[in-house]
Amino acid sequence: MVKIKKQFVSTMLIAVMGMTMLVGCGAEKTNTGNSGDSSSEAGTTSAKAGTYTATEQGFGGEVTVTVEVDSEGKIVSCTADVSNETESLGGVAGPKVAELIAEHQSLAVDTVSGATVTSTAVIKAATAALTEAGADVEALTNNVVEKNGEDEEVTYDVVVAGAGGSGTAAALAAAEEGLSVLILEKNSTAGGNSKLASGFFAIGTDLLKDAGYADLSVDEAVNQLLEFNNYLSNGPLTREIVSNSGSTIEWLQSYGVEFYIPTQTTQFAHEENPYQWATYHKFKDQQAAFDSLYTALEDYNVDIRYNTTFESLITDGDGKVVGCVATKEDGGTLTVNSTATVVATGGFGANEE
Repeated sequence: MVKIKKQFVSTMLIAVMGMTMLVGCGAEKTNTGNSGDSSSEAGTTSAKAGTYTATEQGFGGEVTVTVEVDSEGKIVSCTADVSNETESLGGVAGPKVAELIAEHQSLAVDTVSGATVTSTAVIKAATAALTEAGADVEALTNNVVEKNGEDEEVTYDVVVAGAGGSGTAAALAAAEEGLSVLILEKNSTAGGNSKLASGFFAIGTDLLKDAGYADLSVDEAVNQLLEFNNYLSNGPLTREIVSNSGSTIEWLQSYGVEFYIPTQTTQFAHEENPYQWATYHKFKDQQAAFDSLYTALEDYNVDIRYNTTFESLITDGDGKVVGCVATKEDGGTLTVNSTATVVATGGFGANEE
């Protein structure tokens, strides 16, 4: 049996900041080309060569798409201004979707996992701009991009599905033991929700001691957590996580991740109870934290497959998990044979199956 260090378990307590998705309706269109009659309808061949711009509401603000078309309605170029979006999510996805629209001459390109709102805004804005240009939007919408990637089979000691906080830590802990490791991530970047988190809970760290909280105990932290969850949570597992939380901070610090202890809380009802706010070790820079961890993973020769979606587990005749199946970006199937499989994809907590 492959043994993986247990530090990564503590990262499952990462506090994730909530996000509000706003999808706008309508688009502001600007024509800087020789558009002629703007009443041209989708499906006609009355395209006017020029550059056209339209704006849609994205996740963090307006997303502006600029398309250049020729007299035959062919998309010469398509770019997206996503400066209002999250840099590592929509900031990556938006330009990619715009590029695919031009590359495939299609409005039926896939949205990017983890940045669906931004991706959809780009497609809607491009549609509006192309409609203004008189391009055959119906044909562009029906031009479905076929994915005919080759199937592939690989073998590793450990495969980790999900490159968020838990998956990243699991992969790093396994790599420390000299195991061959593969990470599968459906998004184009690592971090998941954890990269949007402000930090996570820990007890008994030097940072807490330096901040004047040396007397905070594992026993009291466990008691408060169990009480908060109406004693429905797993007691031994809760204690295991809390007991290892301090060493987890130190482990992450050894890889260059920097934390700080907050000096106050905005939750005034918690002010008198440091367990409820002072124990949360804040990231100084979430992006820098994950950059440090993935530099270490590269040093350990861990393989990472982005834009690769975990689909299902592989089991043998006895029901033992012996790997998993994933879908590659090119549409091909990736079969991974492994001694250990870690599923850290998030969202499974509310999935009954």
